[in-house]
Amino acid sequence: MPLSVGEKLGPYEILARIGAGGMGEVWKARDTRLDRIVAIKRLKGQHNARFEQEARAIAALNHPHICQIYDIGPDYLVLEYIEGRPLLSQKKPGPLPVEEALRLAREIADALETAHRKSILHRDLKPGNILVTADGSAKLVDFGLAKIVADPDATLTMAISGTPLYMSPEQAEGQPLDVRSDIFSFGALLYEMFGGHRAFATMAAVLRDQPAPLDSPAASVVNKCLAKLPSERFQSMAEVRAALAQIEAAGKDQQPSIAVLPFANLSSDKEQEYFSDGLAEEILNLLAKIPGLKVIARTSSFAFRGKEQDITKIAEVLRVGTILEGSVRRAGSRIRVTAQLIDARDGAHLWSERYDRELADVFEVQDEIAAAIAGALQVKLAPKSAAETYKPNLPAYEAYLKGRHHLWKLTPASIARAKEYFEQAISLDPKFALAYNDLAGYYAGQANLGLRPSSEVMPQVQAWAQKALEIDRSLSEAHGWLAVKAFVFDYDWNEAERRFSLALSRDPVRWIPACVTRCIWRRSGGQEAPRR
Repeated sequence: MPLSVGEKLGPYEILARIGAGGMGEVWKARDTRLDRIVAIKRLKGQHNARFEQEARAIAALNHPHICQIYDIGPDYLVLEYIEGRPLLSQKKPGPLPVEEALRLAREIADALETAHRKSILHRDLKPGNILVTADGSAKLVDFGLAKIVADPDATLTMAISGTPLYMSPEQAEGQPLDVRSDIFSFGALLYEMFGGHRAFATMAAVLRDQPAPLDSPAASVVNKCLAKLPSERFQSMAEVRAALAQIEAAGKDQQPSIAVLPFANLSSDKEQEYFSDGLAEEILNLLAKIPGLKVIARTSSFAFRGKEQDITKIAEVLRVGTILEGSVRRAGSRIRVTAQLIDARDGAHLWSERYDRELADVFEVQDEIAAAIAGALQVKLAPKSAAETYKPNLPAYEAYLKGRHHLWKLTPASIARAKEYFEQAISLDPKFALAYNDLAGYYAGQANLGLRPSSEVMPQVQAWAQKALEIDRSLSEAHGWLAVKAFVFDYDWNEAERRFSLALSRDPVRWIPACVTRCIWRRSGGQEAPRR
């Protein structure tokens, strides 16, 4: 007899009709014992003992992307009630966004892999048997046609059942089935998710025709799933899931990315390493200003100095698609800079160039290399502001590079030498804002290394950072040093947050300490602390 709203089916009160299918009707109901909303699938005809055994085995599946079976009656199944939407919208037909499709496909594949490990075949994969919950997760439903293969290595012979246009060829012909039949059906499902229409229009097409080419990053996975012969498909859902994960990872890496390795010093004077390091660092800072280009920070990329490692291995560790390496040879007033941009996937050169210039042209060389890399990666070089175009005189710049070189060594002796070079740079060019900024960094380093108490050096940090900002209001590092002073010394959370925001919005790559300290500040909850 047909069900109606308000009727009782055992302990379940029928609330509303959800839908109907080949196996029966589905109703929303309430379990009066547990006061829980459930879905009841009323089956057509009585089931047998084998069906009950299989339903109980399926009920043992515990997976976040599989709809649970709670109970079984004489002619019905009691299922988890899912508030969700259909996987594919009939009102707005078309493919799903690639990222969403990949994520949902991976979740479905994971659910099927779990079922297959329990020797359970679904046998009716199609869009109508997948719901997307309110939080965007996939739920595989309707194991009403599922069958157990008692031996995982065995196959199952059975009468034809399922949804024709999603059946595997062997299922359509009533042949023995194994997990590869579900893999074919999954391929038909994927085709529709990525292509926006069905792979096959007729049962005859399922048996003999190839679907139209799919324009999608997942095309190769879909095609292999849809191979007519089971032996030519993926042999397990684990393989399918791994292939989908690779496509997801590749999609996330589509943003151009680069690591700048320290340039080799080929000068006869080994003390010139400060110059080759400084040149590489300045090119890194220029690249960091290119919109859409992910640039690895100096601390990470320079860690590979002097290490004889394969470029592809370095790129794998740094998670970048390209590597810039080079060398600098200096002789008197002349420099020779060579640089090469390398594709991390195969080690091929994307671009290389040699620059033989006067030392005074070093800034133009930096700009030219950055522009060439932007062109090779097909990203747009950011326009330069007036502040960014300031070029100090060459002696001041050399003193500044020496200061940076010693500052990075982070020893008491090297930091003291760095201070002398920064002061020298300021005396040689009083408008050189970066030299003032790095003097602030010197004093902050004194406190960080425990060489001097914060009460002595933090006023100096503030004074030199403010002098830098008087020259260049956009200098991110100077805002960052003022943020550090407000954070660790004044306990002025509001000022620290304001300065961190300025630093990160203007140059998030160059000002690394701001990122680190801001994370600490946020983790602390931004709670007020008593002022000193």
